[in-house]
Amino acid sequence: MKRVPKSVVGRLLVSGMALLLGLLPGVSFGVGTAMTYQGQLEYQSVLADGAFDLQFEVFSDAGATTSVSAVITLDDVAVVDGIFTVELDFGDGVFTGADRWLQISAREGSSVGTYTTLSPAQKLNATPYALYAEKIGPLAPTDNDPMIYMLESGTINDPKMILSHSPSFPNWGVQYSDVPDTLDFRHSGAVTWSHSLLSGVTTLFDSAGNPEIRLDSGSQRIALLDGADGDEHASLGQNGSGGGVLRTYDEDGDQTLIAGSFATGDGGLINLHLANSIWPGVAMTAQSSGVIELNKSTGTDTFIRTVRLDGDTSPQLILYDDIDGTTAANLFESGGAGNLYLYNDAGGLRLWMTGDSGDGGLINVRNA
Repeated sequence: MKRVPKSVVGRLLVSGMALLLGLLPGVSFGVGTAMTYQGQLEYQSVLADGAFDLQFEVFSDAGATTSVSAVITLDDVAVVDGIFTVELDFGDGVFTGADRWLQISAREGSSVGTYTTLSPAQKLNATPYALYAEKIGPLAPTDNDPMIYMLESGTINDPKMILSHSPSFPNWGVQYSDVPDTLDFRHSGAVTWSHSLLSGVTTLFDSAGNPEIRLDSGSQRIALLDGADGDEHASLGQNGSGGGVLRTYDEDGDQTLIAGSFATGDGGLINLHLANSIWPGVAMTAQSSGVIELNKSTGTDTFIRTVRLDGDTSPQLILYDDIDGTTAANLFESGGAGNLYLYNDAGGLRLWMTGDSGDGGLINVRNA
């Protein structure tokens, strides 16, 4: 008497790597389309033994009314204690991310009669979607082929999450934005870290999505930003000739401090800037000699020098007229002796005091 299979209970077996990729539907991986299916066949409530012909077909619904694949027929499949294992390859376009059911039909291997359809159709869950790809095209097996295609075309695409925390938190993870070509780390949808593939600029954000730190590989600068308006508070960069420069800014965006090295030669400088001015109120330099200058604002972006302390080979302190900038007084060293020059408002020398006159000193007063 012909044995009619009663039911089949199946489960999909894949490699550990395919199981991992099954957690990433929608990403294109070069894993092929073949899969291994292992099932259990019973008849008359007894585990089957022997050779059976089996047919496999994939449907888009649990009732197996809409087929999405060709029928795969395998003859004389060995069944031992009810267990059988087969290789199935439905080709491209079957596993697209939508729900799928596998329907199996069977007959005895020695039979040439009709197949008995086994019920119910088997639901294929997450694991077979290791085979799913948003089809970009087949990957040739070369070392230069990408493992992941982020987008579907070479034209402009909408932003897309390429790695998410879980189905419960889909907007936590890594997003690629085609415009303006950035990789963004997102926390509950808000950007916390963004890197431009075009400019090489990396920006770090606070929990509210405000920019706080910018790393610019093009200009070789690190900037601390005002989270409210994005203006720079401070920056560390280079002066164009390989030297480093530190700058700070006030709320209006005006420079308040510059500390850096000279573009040419050795030494460095520190400038404390006047309010609302690009000019330093205090300028300190150290190259061939150390110099400190104090300046006075005379208007928007204008200043006049008032004091200069110079550590040159003839150290000196110079006071300047704060109206026209002419020298008002000069205290300096010469030959180991101290000297003081005082000038009138026309720049004429009127008093000269020196300690270099033998064992005594000298004071010269000049008339107009």
